[in-house]
Amino acid sequence: MVVVCFFSLPAYSQPWDGNGVEGDPYQIWTAADMQAIGANPGYWDAHFLLCADIDLGSYTGTSFNIIGKGMLESPSGIALDADGGKIYWTDTSADKIQRANLDGTGVEDLVATGLSSPYDIALDVTGGKIYWTDYGTDKIQRANLDGTVIEDLITTGLSGPSGIALDIVSGKM
Repeated sequence: MVVVCFFSLPAYSQPWDGNGVEGDPYQIWTAADMQAIGANPGYWDAHFLLCADIDLGSYTGTSFNIIGKGMLESPSGIALDADGGKIYWTDTSADKIQRANLDGTGVEDLVATGLSSPYDIALDVTGGKIYWTDYGTDKIQRANLDGTVIEDLITTGLSGPSGIALDIVSGKM
């Protein structure tokens, strides 16, 4: 007599489709997926792809992991330095550029004077610089990542600049 037994072990699986790397990012389809990312700092340096228009009105979870709750008036631009563990943002009502740790702790005012509606922000982490547009002063400025050494880059010819992107390789804004 021959007895054949078949059984299976539960397979380990990633929380989302994909592997979390640049060429194969985790795929985010639901508000619950987004909540899971915010709840687990271990995923914050992975690569993600938003695959659906997510209606947060249908989210039935108990809470969101909110970074900066109660500290922000009118956040506009946002930039991440995942390797440095920091999130940077502009606040157009408070007229500030701020940063915090990726979990929302350690909020710092980096630039809190001389601004009038800072709108968008970009980082050159390798060069150690923050770049931003100021809608109220019609300027593009930059500073060190810690907010020191503020420089005016473009002060004429702009009307309400509201976006900025950097081409680090070519050295262009």
